Amino acid sequence: MKREAQNLLQKVDEKSEKCTVGCPILDRILNGGIPTKSITEVVGESGSGKTQICLQLVLSAQLPPSHGGLNGSSLYIYTEYPFLIRRLKLLMLKFREKHKVTARVSIIL
Repeated sequence: MKREAQNLLQKVDEKSEKCTVGCPILDRILNGGIPTKSITEVVGESGSGKTQICLQLVLSAQLPPSHGGLNGSSLYIYTEYPFLIRRLKLLMLKFREKHKVTARVSIIL
């Protein structure tokens, strides 16, 4: 039964489009990134990098496919106060430098 579940998961995983998390090591562990058209729960202890990964995904999704993105839009719902706008801006600057692209991000507070 376990082997059948693993085979089914692998087939679904192979067919789904992926979005890079911006870290080659994590992308390799995740078989190419975070799958699309599904729900992915990110869990971990406080300070383990959950918010960082989510902010990176918001930006990565907007990159062209040639850079591991989806050429799409992102919506990030942050339920804590205050929103980490300074952190997102710094991350945007690093993404622009690394990928030589301009990502447009609208922030609604």
